[in-house]
Amino acid sequence: MAEGNNPTETPAAKGGEARAKDTRWAEVVELRFEGERFQDHALDFDVLPELIQFKKMIVETAKALWKRANPDRKNLPAGFEERIRLRFVTLKEGSTGVPVQALVRDAPNGDLFDKGTTEEEAIELAYEVFAANEKGEALPNRLPKEVLAEYTKCGETLREGESIGIHPHHRPGTTPREPAAAPRFPRAVARVTSATRERLATYREAPHESTIEVQGEIEEANVRQRRFEIRVKEKTTVLADFDPEQEDKVTTALKEHRTVRVRVRGTGERSPDGAPLRIKKIDLLEFVSPEGPKYDDTAPPIEDVLAAFSAKVPMEEWEKVPSDGSEHLDKYIYGPPKE
Repeated sequence: MAEGNNPTETPAAKGGEARAKDTRWAEVVELRFEGERFQDHALDFDVLPELIQFKKMIVETAKALWKRANPDRKNLPAGFEERIRLRFVTLKEGSTGVPVQALVRDAPNGDLFDKGTTEEEAIELAYEVFAANEKGEALPNRLPKEVLAEYTKCGETLREGESIGIHPHHRPGTTPREPAAAPRFPRAVARVTSATRERLATYREAPHESTIEVQGEIEEANVRQRRFEIRVKEKTTVLADFDPEQEDKVTTALKEHRTVRVRVRGTGERSPDGAPLRIKKIDLLEFVSPEGPKYDDTAPPIEDVLAAFSAKVPMEEWEKVPSDGSEHLDKYIYGPPKE
């Protein structure tokens, strides 16, 4: 009989089985601490903040990737950060290896969360960032620059001659839902050192390209240069370049700026701290009411509300739900037909 549909199974047995399912872990990356302090395969207390920072870096990267993959969603799914669980249970030689595990997810509501990214995609991107930085190459374009600050904090406790190696164990695109096979070809370890930290920090000193969306009042426009200025806050303005076909909307918004606001979305530059500076290519330019939308755009999407409710249901209760419930709904509501 299919798992979870055995009517003779006791709740206690089901609960135990559910807990076992909920606590399966898969190794996703190994952090290798190398240097004199780690020669005897031990982890100095002084470097424990590196593990906390690695977790924070992965969480912030996963959040940024999800937002980029879901531009129409204002809020993260309920419980997004809580789902990203990382741990280690042992230390390895070489000099000191920390095998990091991620939770294998089998929850019935998992599909509500998995659109966009997983912690392993974030780990894979982190590996690519540090590997490129170590070689002095350009960072991956898909790196959300707003999280770069978290990357520059990795390695703060390292001394001269020490390094942290990052070696993902899964191929790109795999998730800890099911254990993944080892990479087809072994890859070199990407290392974090004092030198690579300094190089990485230089990327934060210049503006970077990013998707930008702002809403506000057009208070200046130059038709000849095809550029306008939109005020998004009392003391904050953003420049935007527009195409000829967008000129009518720009001039109308400028002429009627007391009653008309615009929403602008496109590709542009952000300052090192993430503030929008200039939109170089506009993908969306539309009028909006100064009062804003009539609906509550801060309310979470319905799927997030449902996910929050389902997350409160114990796993043992989910195990009681029959897999054929949709096909035999009447039977489970009213009981089997009387003969």
